[in-house]
Amino acid sequence: MDILYKKKLEKYLRIRNIFLTNYQKNQCIEFLYLLFKWNKRCNLTAVKNISDAILLHLIDSLSIISHIKNVKNILDIGSGCGLPSIPLAIVKPNYFFELTDKNKKKYHFLKQIKIELQLSNIQIYYGNIQNYNTQNNMNIDVITSRACFNILNLTKYCYHIFHKNIKILIMQKKIKFNDIKKIKNNGYKVNIYNMPSIFGIERNLIELKIKKLNSYKMRRT
Repeated sequence: MDILYKKKLEKYLRIRNIFLTNYQKNQCIEFLYLLFKWNKRCNLTAVKNISDAILLHLIDSLSIISHIKNVKNILDIGSGCGLPSIPLAIVKPNYFFELTDKNKKKYHFLKQIKIELQLSNIQIYYGNIQNYNTQNNMNIDVITSRACFNILNLTKYCYHIFHKNIKILIMQKKIKFNDIKKIKNNGYKVNIYNMPSIFGIERNLIELKIKKLNSYKMRRT
C-alpha cells in the first residue's frame, strides 16, 4: 500500500512541477499515516482516507511553495493537523516554521509529528495567537493560514505581529470580496491567486502586504 500511495504522490508532484527527494516523499506519506492514526481519537481531519489526503492535504499545502521563496522564518496560524506547515517544512528543511494552535490535542499531535518525522526546523506554540510572543516578530518573513481564519479576524488578532516587510498568505475556498474591499481600505496591498482546484473544490490564495502599518493599527478595532 505504501508503494501505491507513493506513486500517487509522485504523479501529482510531477503535474505540479514540485521536486521532492525520496526521503521527503517517505516523510510525507508517514505524516499521513500518523495523521489518520491520531484521527481515530482526536478528530484532526474530515478527509476519509490517505489516498484522498494526498491531494487534499499534501498537494494542496505544497501548492503555495512558489510563494515562499527566499524567506527564512514562517509563522503558521491555526495549524490544526499541521497544514500547510508540515508538508512545507518537509520540503523546505532550511526554512524555520513556527506552528500555532490553541487546541491541546492538536498541539500534542504536532509535537509528536516533530519527533516522529525528526523535523528540527519546526517549533510548536500552544495558545491563542493574540498572546503570541512578539519579541522576535521582526524575524518573521511570512504568515500562513489555511481555512481557519476569515481574513478580517486574522488581521485583527495578528496586528501585534505585523511589520512593514511581512507577507501574509491565506488559503481559502471562496473569496469574500466585501472583506477584500475592507482589507484594502485598511492599508493593504492584496493579490489573489486562483490555485488548481482539487476534486472540483475551488482553491484560492490571498496574499497581503502592508502598505501603511501605522494607519492599519489605528483602524484595528
